[in-house]
Amino acid sequence: MNKIYDIWVGEQFKRFRKQSNLTLEQVGERLGKTKKQVQNYENGVSKIYMDTFFRLCNIYGVDANKFAIESIDYLNSIKE
Repeated sequence: MNKIYDIWVGEQFKRFRKQSNLTLEQVGERLGKTKKQVQNYENGVSKIYMDTFFRLCNIYGVDANKFAIESIDYLNSIKE
C-alpha cells in the first residue's frame, strides 16, 4: 500500500514539474540531485522525504501545506 502512495506522490510532482516547464535535469540541479534521482522520485521508486518534499514544493510554487493535506487524504483513501 505504501508503494501505491509513493507512486501517487511521484506522479503529482511529475505533473507539477511539467506544468512548471522544467526538465528532470533542471530540477535535479536545484535539488543537488541527479536527473535519475528525480526520475526515481517521480516514478515512486525512491521515497520522497520531508526535506525533499518541501524543496520540490518550493521549486514548483506549490503550497506545501495544501499538498500535504491532499497527500494524507489520498493515503487515508487507499487504506479504506
